[in-house]
Parts: sequence; structure tokens; C-alpha cells
Amino acid sequence: MAALLSVLAMGCLGEGRPLEEYLADYERIQREADGGSPAADPGCSRDEGGRVWLRFVNGYTDVTVQYFWVDRQCQEHLYGTLPPGKAVDQDSYAGHLWRVRRQEDGALLREHRAEASSERVVVEVP
Repeated sequence: MAALLSVLAMGCLGEGRPLEEYLADYERIQREADGGSPAADPGCSRDEGGRVWLRFVNGYTDVTVQYFWVDRQCQEHLYGTLPPGKAVDQDSYAGHLWRVRRQEDGALLREHRAEASSERVVVEVP
């Protein structure tokens, strides 16, 4: 918060830039304070709590899917492949981001952020 006040104070005393620029500066300062991690990016995993269990269910009858964990640097890591109609339990942590892609062409079918309780993640037929 002190960083935001500093940015706003600089603007009030400076050239009077638009509010969006001050907010962008604030976000940059916060990222630097957090060690420069892109974890604030909505497309990255972030730490929001303890261990949870997810159940990935492939609801397709003719499509094999792959599920990926997205790390704090927004990089995908393949965790497994699910044939049509199959399911798998996967441990994770609250705030971690997962993506389910069609194996054939890598098309994104589902993105899911783990919550503080165990969940079932179903890949449904569109």
C-alpha cells in the first residue's frame, strides 16, 4: 500500500499522468517486491493454501486429453493423459492452475484453478 501511495504522490507532484499508468507502476512495484515472480499473472499458479485433491474426468467418448500443471512462471508441465471416459485423481495445492488440452492438436479444452477443497474437474463434451 505504501508503494501505491508513493506512486500516486509522485504523480500528484509530477507531470499528472493518467491513472492507468500509476496502476501499472503499482503492479510493477508489487511484482518486484515479490521477487519479480509473474505469479500475479492470472495464467500462472499461485500459492493460496494447502494441499487439495482434484479428480480429472474425461467426459468425451472419442477424444483423448492431456492435463498440465502450470507453474509460477506460467510454463505448462504435462502430468498425464486421459483416454475417453476415464478419470484420475491428482494432488495439488490451492491456487495452482491446471489446463486440459486435446491430445490430437493441443487445443485448450478447460482451465481450472484449484480451490481450498477437494474438487472434481470434468472435461465435458462441448
